[in-house]
Amino acid sequence: MLFLKKEKLEYGLIGDFNSKTSVLPDYIIPDDNIIDILNLDEDNEILEYLFDYQNLLRNNIPLHRVSGCFCKPNNYGHRLLNLCKKINIYIVNSRVGDDKGVGARTFKDISVVDYLILSSQLFPLLQKFAIAEFEPLFSDCHSALCFEFQASLLPHTRGKLGDLNDTNQTFVKWNSNRSSEFVNCSQTDSEAILADVLISI
Repeated sequence: MLFLKKEKLEYGLIGDFNSKTSVLPDYIIPDDNIIDILNLDEDNEILEYLFDYQNLLRNNIPLHRVSGCFCKPNNYGHRLLNLCKKINIYIVNSRVGDDKGVGARTFKDISVVDYLILSSQLFPLLQKFAIAEFEPLFSDCHSALCFEFQASLLPHTRGKLGDLNDTNQTFVKWNSNRSSEFVNCSQTDSEAILADVLISI
């Protein structure tokens, strides 16, 4: 999921990441001494990036996560947490909704490997979040992540919902032939993910 909010691109990821993160932090609290030494306190853009986690606190979202999984973090978990820290996205599980303070298991009632992950600016739009009871009709092992967003339409889009059936519209589609590029880009450059992997039909 990609969201455009206030002319800034916000991120939303959901799915099975095969990542066991336990309760390790998905954020970094910057060291004030380093900021002073490097004279970073004059650059608002850098400060906004470094202190992005405070947007969670402003919206009463706890920084600390809990987990019903007692597994040790795995390599994929560490890689996912590093991605979160680099581009300021945060795991929703155990932070909001019915799962707040719970950290329900999502895989075989053993571990948490399925996540909803959002930019801090998207948390206020999230109205509901829960881990559904396992349903074998829908999955062999995973419990569904249930969530709802609430957002008003931008002024220039109101009254244009009928245009969604327009056959001349351009849509974005996943190109599975370029999946290796996605992996390479996600490991090196988060901006390149948007430029190189998501292509128009």
